Amino acid sequence: PKNFKWRMMGVPYPEDGKGDPTAFYMDQDIATSWVVPSKAKHPEIALDFLRYMTSLENAKYVSAEKGAIVPVKGSEVALKSEALKSAVAVYSKAKTIWTYSGTYQVWYPTINKALETGIQALLSQEITPEQFLDKVEKEAEKVRKDSTIPKHTY
Repeated sequence: PKNFKWRMMGVPYPEDGKGDPTAFYMDQDIATSWVVPSKAKHPEIALDFLRYMTSLENAKYVSAEKGAIVPVKGSEVALKSEALKSAVAVYSKAKTIWTYSGTYQVWYPTINKALETGIQALLSQEITPEQFLDKVEKEAEKVRKDSTIPKHTY
């Protein structure tokens, strides 16, 4: 809609509800679990590179130029998007943050593709929420019925 402003907010909760109303969970991208192997040929160079990648200087660059939230304190000042700034505000108030690894992306890449393209279409109002759910469920049903695809549980 015209003048729509995308913002993040915490989940609404009853005033007398139990638990931490600021808590939320987020995907732990397996690609950002950086390590330096113990038998690396040049571990000192690898560590220097990781120090740079997690530096405030680089975090501000990534925030400003790539429009990404980087988990380095102080990098949020470089964000240009008000929507992303609202997400940082929610994160900053959280007392508890739960993470999980999005391994379904590796286990079931066709479902992940349906989710990614579906979310993009949903956010750009090309499809309805019902169409989004139908698209993802259709792909999930194919995976369930395909005996050649191993089924995983956490």
